Amino acid sequence: MIVSGARGILFNPDTVYAIDNSDGTYDILAENKENLIILYENVSKTCVENIMKRITFQIECQVFKNED
Repeated sequence: MIVSGARGILFNPDTVYAIDNSDGTYDILAENKENLIILYENVSKTCVENIMKRITFQIECQVFKNED
């Protein structure tokens, strides 16, 4: 499985999450046992939900494709 964003790509992620920055923006990260990758950096709170939906869709499409 792969997740990708504007700043990076990660194979076989264990988790994808957002962290808040001190300036009110968010970074979206993906990690597995070996790596921690920033997928998006300094995005607004309103964009976090849309980006996370997009990443969820990426994952669901890959899972669906692998089931065939």
